[in-house]
Amino acid sequence: AIGLMNFAMVGTATSVARYRELKILKRIVVTPLPPQRFILGEVGARLALAAVQTALIMIVGLLVGGSLGSAWPLLFVISTLGNLIFLSLGLAIAGRVGSVDAANNMAGLATTPLMFLSGSFFPIDSMPGWLQPIADLLPLTPLIDSMRAIALQDAGITDIGSELALIGAWIVVGLGLARATFRFSGQ
Repeated sequence: AIGLMNFAMVGTATSVARYRELKILKRIVVTPLPPQRFILGEVGARLALAAVQTALIMIVGLLVGGSLGSAWPLLFVISTLGNLIFLSLGLAIAGRVGSVDAANNMAGLATTPLMFLSGSFFPIDSMPGWLQPIADLLPLTPLIDSMRAIALQDAGITDIGSELALIGAWIVVGLGLARATFRFSGQ
């Protein structure tokens, strides 16, 4: 889940910022290619790469003796949904910055607290009481929780309904932020 977040958010933010620095985004606006199609192509390519990344991680895990449970195809669905969250947040970051360095820094600033507050390194229950409800609402938390439930407890889609609802809400929020901030013209 952490690798997925970093690949999607940092990778998208920096590559789109690079397109802006090289004036590629400005050039796309004056071509017959609709800008939305360019964005869909970027998202589609990154989702395909993320699917390969997920498959490789699962294969390596199995080769070293791990178990994925019988609902392992659901991990692909969850990883795709998680990628949509972080791709859209990466686009939102890229829409607000003017350089690759700024995009890299902003994405790092966003991903670092998510890693530490999402229950990936230590349980959310061990955090201060006031921080736990905030941590539960972060976009990485339901992704980690649902992946753990599927892989470790053989959970099915009905078992992760609340996580799916939160993932869906974050997809809507991320796409809304990306739409509100993204511009093809320069800063």
